[in-house]
Amino acid sequence: MRTLGYPQTRLARPFMDLDAQRRGLDNLTSARDMTAMLQAIYEGKIISPAASAEMLRLLRLLGLQNDPGLDYIGRRLKPSIAHLNGSFTGIRNEAASIEAEGRRYILTVFLRGQPDESAAEDAIARASEQVLFEDVLRQQPGGGIA
Repeated sequence: MRTLGYPQTRLARPFMDLDAQRRGLDNLTSARDMTAMLQAIYEGKIISPAASAEMLRLLRLLGLQNDPGLDYIGRRLKPSIAHLNGSFTGIRNEAASIEAEGRRYILTVFLRGQPDESAAEDAIARASEQVLFEDVLRQQPGGGIA
């Protein structure tokens, strides 16, 4: 993954291979690498334009069919979301390309060691809302927060 431009990402086992995980093999990434991957998918630069388009289609399907309990961003906003999130005990992750109010932004949040998982989910929702209203919409020509 380093040679592809994702220096903090390591794929050491198949997803959910718990035996390999017990042997110390794990998959790791960073919010920075995940943001770069989402941007590359959106720009059609992962593998090929067709492969990127299919990845984006699948990520958008996840945004449409999300379990309400895992819909951290959609709790406060109803944007178009292409995303992948994850949760384990004490962990809440979200990597999303979000389209709202005619603007697109990427938000990637990884939270670990969270004793209050509901509060962690709300923090992700608040972060997305803050980015949208305080950063993205202020950049609109003649626009801003209504």
